[in-house]
Amino acid sequence: MWQLQYLVSQGLYVLLDFSSTRDAEPNVADPNLLAQNWGNFWRILADIPGYNTLLRGRIVPDLVNEPR
Repeated sequence: MWQLQYLVSQGLYVLLDFSSTRDAEPNVADPNLLAQNWGNFWRILADIPGYNTLLRGRIVPDLVNEPR
């Protein structure tokens, strides 16, 4: 999370791209698992002190952009 905070503090926007290198990616095979894991990630992110004032709107998810 500190990397995200640092990049945003430097004036950048961050695109979080989900790209797995595993052939049998369980998150892609099970849409419910993917939704649960991304939901958990965003809950953790939103708990960072200063999220609403510093990070909100500067971190953008790109869930699965290479469908097979």
